[in-house]
Amino acid sequence: MSSDPTITIKEAPEPRGPYVHARQHGGLVYVTAQIGRDPKTGDFVKGGFEAEFNQAIDNLEAILKAAAVAEERGWKLAEEKAKWYLEQLQANKMKVIPPPPALKAGLEKIGEQLTADWSKKAGPDGEAVIAAYKK
Repeated sequence: MSSDPTITIKEAPEPRGPYVHARQHGGLVYVTAQIGRDPKTGDFVKGGFEAEFNQAIDNLEAILKAAAVAEERGWKLAEEKAKWYLEQLQANKMKVIPPPPALKAGLEKIGEQLTADWSKKAGPDGEAVIAAYKK
């Protein structure tokens, strides 16, 4: 079983079987396929294909909205924790300083080499990911 973060919400129908609404892995959110079930009753909505299709889209939108809220909450918590850790270090007489320019340049060079190696192995798709990230 995966330890990746999962999302299950009340605003979409309860997943059947061993499923969750979505799973986060590697910076992406993978959403379980949805069908036109009403989140409150679990029954298919009335009105045929179009009504079921629209309900499935509503279910997907609810899941993606919950994922975005969770991501925002995670970033906020990470910032708060980073600040707290810095304060704890300072309270215990630890000095936190920026890295010297030579160290920073060396780490950047290593990062560039690792990125180039990965991009070469990943091919055009990997290069597209790196290009999008650098924008």
